[in-house]
Amino acid sequence: MTAITIKSEEHWHDLRSRHIGASEVSALFGMNRYTSKWQLWMEKSGKLPLEDLSRNKFVQAGKHLEAGIAAWAAEIWDMPLQKVVAYHTNDACPGMGATLDYTDGNAPVEIKWSGWSQGFECEGNEIVSAPDSYLIQIQHQIACFGGDHGYLIALINNEPRRMRVSRDDKLIDAIQDEVYQFWVDVELDRQPDPDFSMDTDAIERLIYDAPLTDITLDDPGFAALLEDYVKFGEAERANKLARDVVKGEMLLRIHAEMATRNASQDKARIQCGERKMSLTMVKESPGREVTADMVGSYVGGRKGYPMIRVS
Repeated sequence: MTAITIKSEEHWHDLRSRHIGASEVSALFGMNRYTSKWQLWMEKSGKLPLEDLSRNKFVQAGKHLEAGIAAWAAEIWDMPLQKVVAYHTNDACPGMGATLDYTDGNAPVEIKWSGWSQGFECEGNEIVSAPDSYLIQIQHQIACFGGDHGYLIALINNEPRRMRVSRDDKLIDAIQDEVYQFWVDVELDRQPDPDFSMDTDAIERLIYDAPLTDITLDDPGFAALLEDYVKFGEAERANKLARDVVKGEMLLRIHAEMATRNASQDKARIQCGERKMSLTMVKESPGREVTADMVGSYVGGRKGYPMIRVS
């Protein structure tokens, strides 16, 4: 295992571009909600511009919440957590590396701010079951940092919860095999098939930098795609119109029923048969004042509206 001192932001990005990171490895197993194997291959091979995540609210939240969660966890479990300032690589598998959040001196510690319990099962403040993509991430970190265990600490339902993850050499071997094969495929320019159900945004980034020119195709398959695109667009508009009609009828019936009641609260729950519906009134917002020179002007305002969720 090698710890590489990170010299600058540019140096860190260069290291990441030449390694499969712990947060990325689940894509090789088709288990990453945000990145497919195709997208990862395209980015690492330099064929797809990297997505700018600096304005992503989830990335921003993680950046600011991580230190607070770590400090809270250190107090709860008396853990000597230290922020990691080096990039760790696995000498047994070139091209496999990890940017760790924290360590307790002996093991990698991954911080998550899930906020809710989806995908987790907890007993008290201990996590007994976590999403597979997180568990693979921890095993990847153990393989790059060393040791016989790692920790997953997540903010769940507004409290830090912890899981001790034991080293799984069988899984680590599988990760190393996938990482090795990935870089072989990059070297041989063997592109995996895209998953169009999740890769369309990445494909839009790909074509954004392509030279625009007029083309004529004699391709029945592409003609069929054009027809499907138009057909699904028309169906989407029709479905939206039909949904709006249903929404209006539901709200009118609810209004008539609620008008007979005297009580009032912030949120209403409506149950009918096996379905439940929540109704929350999102208040009107004038937006925010922009600059001192534009006192009285606001941007980002919205009208109030009823927010409906049916489960």
